[in-house]
Amino acid sequence: MLHRIREAWSGELEKAFEGLVEIDELMFGSRRANMSNAKRKKLREAGMRQGPQGKTIATGAKNRETGKVTARVIHSVDGETLRGFVERVSEPDAMVYTDEARGYKGVDREHESVNHAVSEYVRETALVNGIESFWSMLKRGYHGVYHHHISPKHLERYICECAGRHNLREADTLDQMWEVVARLVGKRVLYKELTEG
Repeated sequence: MLHRIREAWSGELEKAFEGLVEIDELMFGSRRANMSNAKRKKLREAGMRQGPQGKTIATGAKNRETGKVTARVIHSVDGETLRGFVERVSEPDAMVYTDEARGYKGVDREHESVNHAVSEYVRETALVNGIESFWSMLKRGYHGVYHHHISPKHLERYICECAGRHNLREADTLDQMWEVVARLVGKRVLYKELTEG
């Protein structure tokens, strides 16, 4: 039942963001330092080093004016994937702020980035603190509510649910409930779909 409610928040962004848009990605999964030696050995044997290997990657955008967020699981942090996300979630005349990830180079929007590698987190209006705050909220929910690994298969539902709750946080309870019910129309999640694979 909970996955069906989470499914209410799945789907495409209703309207691309205008104005100032912050975009950032998140590597989701166990820290290598917290893995057992056996798991670390398996990753090394598979040729996986530090970085996103063995983790699920998500990317998200936050509109500074409205405070709205959208986020999705992605399968790569290459330029094609990241630039495609930026172009889907922001209007052509939007101002986009990102970190220094190479995948954002050449994005078809007015664009500024901050360089976290040299401890630059804010430069005038260039910052991604808003979307990083959303990721922090998601991780607190993960650790505080679920206490265990969320399967990569279902992670997008959890991320979309968190974004949906974030976007409705200022509405009163009845309006929030009506929004969820309206979004459930036509969406089904079968037990077989949840458990296969």
